[in-house]
Amino acid sequence: MKKSHLLALILPLLLAFSLANAQVDNRKGLITNTKAILKKADKEYQREAYTAAIDLYKQVLEKESTNNDVKLKIAEAYRLLNIPEESEIWFRQIADNAAYFNSLNPVVQFHFGLVLESLGQYNYAKEWFESYRKLAPTDQRVVKKLESIYNIEKFYVDSSLYVLKHLKINTTSSELSPTIYNGGIVFISDRRPEDDNDANFNPDSVYFMEMYYSRLMDDGLFDKPVVFNNKLAPNYHKGASIFYDNGKKMIFTRNTKSGISLSQLGLYFSQKAADSEEWIRTRPFTHNSNKYSIAHPAVTSDGKTLFFTSNLEGGRGETDIWVSRQDEDGKWGEPENLGKKVNTLGSEGFPFVYQDTLLYFSSNGHGGLGGTDIFKYNLKTGEGPINVGYPINSKKNDFGFVVDQRGYTGYFSSNRDGSIGTDDIYQFNKHVFIEGKVNEKGTKDGIANVSVLLKDEKTNELKGAVTDEAGNYKIKLDLDAAYRMFGVKNGYKIGQEQVITTFGNFTPLDNIGLELQREDLLAKGKVFDSNGFPVEGAYVRLLDNSNNKSRLVTTGPEGQYTFTLKSESWYTVTVEAKGYFSDKAELDAFTKKFGSFENSFKLQAVELDKWLVINSIKYGDNKSDIKPLEEASLDNLANFLNSNPSLFIEVKVHTDTRNTEKFNLDLSKTRARTILYHLAKKGVEEHRIISSGYGSSQPLHDCETCSLQENEQNRRVEIMLRQDVSTSGSGSRRR
Repeated sequence: MKKSHLLALILPLLLAFSLANAQVDNRKGLITNTKAILKKADKEYQREAYTAAIDLYKQVLEKESTNNDVKLKIAEAYRLLNIPEESEIWFRQIADNAAYFNSLNPVVQFHFGLVLESLGQYNYAKEWFESYRKLAPTDQRVVKKLESIYNIEKFYVDSSLYVLKHLKINTTSSELSPTIYNGGIVFISDRRPEDDNDANFNPDSVYFMEMYYSRLMDDGLFDKPVVFNNKLAPNYHKGASIFYDNGKKMIFTRNTKSGISLSQLGLYFSQKAADSEEWIRTRPFTHNSNKYSIAHPAVTSDGKTLFFTSNLEGGRGETDIWVSRQDEDGKWGEPENLGKKVNTLGSEGFPFVYQDTLLYFSSNGHGGLGGTDIFKYNLKTGEGPINVGYPINSKKNDFGFVVDQRGYTGYFSSNRDGSIGTDDIYQFNKHVFIEGKVNEKGTKDGIANVSVLLKDEKTNELKGAVTDEAGNYKIKLDLDAAYRMFGVKNGYKIGQEQVITTFGNFTPLDNIGLELQREDLLAKGKVFDSNGFPVEGAYVRLLDNSNNKSRLVTTGPEGQYTFTLKSESWYTVTVEAKGYFSDKAELDAFTKKFGSFENSFKLQAVELDKWLVINSIKYGDNKSDIKPLEEASLDNLANFLNSNPSLFIEVKVHTDTRNTEKFNLDLSKTRARTILYHLAKKGVEEHRIISSGYGSSQPLHDCETCSLQENEQNRRVEIMLRQDVSTSGSGSRRR
């Protein structure tokens, strides 16, 4: 397999060499013979010096402007250099010549689709992918590309999970392949070194791809990058690296031959000296070769399983991810291809192992948003690969993904829009969420509309969310914070607080359940006299009508009473106090599950030989029937009379003045008889009752046009209690 097969994923290293070749050729002067120029251009193209090749091909076009073969080479060269904007221009020129374009290898249509995809022109890319699929239906690359385009929205589902930051350590040169080390990152760059001497750059201003270190400071910014180690393989291009064994060991990528020229890539091991920070004992990976490249190391925590990128023979595509395992004697076994679930006919590379379980890698063969995307694959379960989606992935090339042990902060490389160099490094922070369900205590029933609140232990600030219909909630938290979490809802007791922290390697904050207990269902209130003063010593009785059981409490100085109820029952509250008429209320607890029934009673004092207006007995206009509320008042009056058998009662019923005197008199007598019959029905002997109707003969307000309030006050019921009835007034006396 040729070196060009590594280009899609190891391009950042090779690009520097292409630029060098272009500048060297310019020093040699222009070749005037078109055939000679074309031959030279093809030679540069074959050795992957694409920048130099493009320059020469354009010289050919100055004399042969219709040469479509040359235009195709320029289009492909720009594509391989990851400059899709230029590549599209040249592809469109040859696509306009339908006869020529259709005579080409169908894969050219696929390549044009790749260019359009990396520009975000998904609809146009789809047309070329569909055309290619008809000609090459077995090529799984195009199947996956089309599947991605038709379902492009799925890559944006979790877009709110991440916040990206373009690091200020980036330059107009290339910065790529970050790895986490010693409170900062180590990365690769071809920037001009501060100590720019013949040892690290040539007259063409092409610099070695070098390892740099930058420390993450307390303010969240990165310190000025410095060369990681001047003594570590000087005069070699270096690539992606990985640290393990608590940062004491390292595997890094570099050229197998020194110098600015292109050579194969290999992996090299190094470790720190026991008594210093010096890196010593650099030794090559057993399977390095001058026939193929091995790059991009990733290693498990024990250092015994090594993943890498290579164009080894026997691979599935242009570059694959391979694995080698170390035996008990420390020897590395033969590389094994990770297989078709991970590797495609395209290019896979830049592996990273998270907690020995998840393998992150980049690929242009699994479909996605364009260019190379970052995927994750579960090494334990075989689940995946899964595209990590936007905003980690973009329509351009995204690769070199690493994440810290907590899984919430990491870095990756990209040439996406907004980058200032060929490739730049981006930091990402993944939002921390806590989610779960709020249930009613003792059940699995979720509670809707609960305010789940978290109080920051340091700032006392509150954040929270309201549960949905099923009782579920989800709240975004800050890293390195501690909270007290509780649930609040009217009708429920405040839930027990839980301590939630996001310090260190905290456990996943999903399925965090809360339980709320309903507040007791209460009957409560106060007992007052007619002047609004509390009645102390009143007897308040609660009767449960479902089982005929009752409870009794006595009011205190504030006149208060409270009962605990059970739902799905019917209660009667009766209030009695010496020297007062009794009163009662009905409570329907069938529909009310929590909260309270609040009833305050205003008792009418018992005064003998004095007329009292019973305000609780009212009638509608021209009506004589007694409504349920009025019946309750008469029931209380009957209970009082039954409890005081020595008392007699006289009742006067009055109407307002709006009708004729005869009509009003007849209406009042009817109302009087209704009251008498009701009291008698409740057990009061008729001889103790005098009930009379006076019509409109004794109005409280003698007005020609009375207000509604005045009419209501005229339309009244008065009673008088006596020890005997020998001095009763006119009216109807029953014996």
